[in-house]
Amino acid sequence: GLKLVNIRFKDSRQADGEENEYKEIDNKSVQNLAFLGDILKSRNHVRAAIIEYKKALKESSAVSPILHNKLAGTYLLTKEYDQAEPLLKESLKHYPTFHTTLANLGELYYATEKYKQAGEYFESAIRINPFNPFVHQRLISIDQKLGNKKAAETQGRLYKFLE
Repeated sequence: GLKLVNIRFKDSRQADGEENEYKEIDNKSVQNLAFLGDILKSRNHVRAAIIEYKKALKESSAVSPILHNKLAGTYLLTKEYDQAEPLLKESLKHYPTFHTTLANLGELYYATEKYKQAGEYFESAIRINPFNPFVHQRLISIDQKLGNKKAAETQGRLYKFLE
């Protein structure tokens, strides 16, 4: 099944804490597996994190963009792009406006030097959340790589508003 994902706004520039993110996951066992995956990932035990995220995804009764992105993001770290892409596409199919999925797809295509595709996903992500500096940085880089000097300058000006 699908679950409605709440939209949250941060009230400061500080990290929101991931405890709120876990509340979006459908049951306590799946939350615990995702939390364990996060701990392992933070300690550079990436392979072990992948195992825990896969368990969480398998045990979850709902399609969760959070779980899909945790696993796909870890695959991006290990440069296993062929594993990350189907997870992100599946998440996007059910949650087409989930910012993290769009940004991760942009990053996947950026890392594989498919800059035009990367730019399209980053542009979609920025329409949903124009305050993500990482997305602006990537768009500046893509415009420079593609020789779009004017677009890079425009994106640079927008980025300066976030600093």
